[in-house]
Amino acid sequence: MKNKIIILFFLTFLSINTIKAQEKANWINSVFWEISGKNIKSSYVFGTHHLYSPEFIQKNPVIMERLHKVDIVVGEMALDSNQFKQMGKMMNAMTLKDKTLKDFLSEKEFQDTDKLMKDLMGIPLAFFTKMKPIVIYQYITIGKYLKSENKEPSSMLGKMPESMDILFQEEGRKSKKEILGLESIEQQMAVLYDGYSLERQVEMLKEIVYDTKKQNKEEKNEVDEVQKLTNMYKSQDINEMEQITQKESTKEEYDNLLKNRNINWIPQITTIIKNKKTAFIAVGAAHLGGEFGVLNLLKKEGYTIKPLTIKIN
Repeated sequence: MKNKIIILFFLTFLSINTIKAQEKANWINSVFWEISGKNIKSSYVFGTHHLYSPEFIQKNPVIMERLHKVDIVVGEMALDSNQFKQMGKMMNAMTLKDKTLKDFLSEKEFQDTDKLMKDLMGIPLAFFTKMKPIVIYQYITIGKYLKSENKEPSSMLGKMPESMDILFQEEGRKSKKEILGLESIEQQMAVLYDGYSLERQVEMLKEIVYDTKKQNKEEKNEVDEVQKLTNMYKSQDINEMEQITQKESTKEEYDNLLKNRNINWIPQITTIIKNKKTAFIAVGAAHLGGEFGVLNLLKKEGYTIKPLTIKIN
């Protein structure tokens, strides 16, 4: 089961670092929301951080209390019990077909990226020459996150930490609840690994490599973007999450990564809760806020959205 966490590792940072919100919505700071109204029983939306330790959930019994009350547990995708089949599909989506990384990087760029991968993750780039540039970008992002949390790379590559996404679905299975996904693994992998042109992937990889090198060389003490995002999650500031996303993406990237997915999810969510079923819906926190966020789209459908108080530390 824990191998499945690799599938989920990249979603929060990918979404938050590369989408562009178009209109600020003044949501109260919370990643946990109740959906009510329209003659339905209450359902819940929880914004996850796919890398952050789920230990805080045990300190907030209201989370599991709500999960145990519902009929269905919903994730971005349902984690299949056949993990090898899912991993095979993921590896296929991550792999370059006719080229290698050396076709996209100069010798110096390859060596610099190799050094950074070794420093952050303890893995030489030679292991990843057939991987798409976005995969290396994601590993570096994970390495930066682990470093910011004073964690060793082995916490991912060896005994990988539990994910709150996995935790919710496993708890649902134990309680004999139905498990549903809002998209298939093929749909999610297409977004993650083909949502950018290879040229854009190379550009992103070079940016993160040389930004990180510059920070290390100058020994800056300022909090980097990865730590800022983690701090925002801890403070549950979905307004600030929206604002920080305004820096990066093109409209096309925003539409592919966030807007279109959220819009596609809403009919599925409303169908579930209209059928007198109750649901605990867990998606990346980046999907909650903004004009096209899940919360605002549900509100536009006529549902009442109410924040629930929890603490994340």
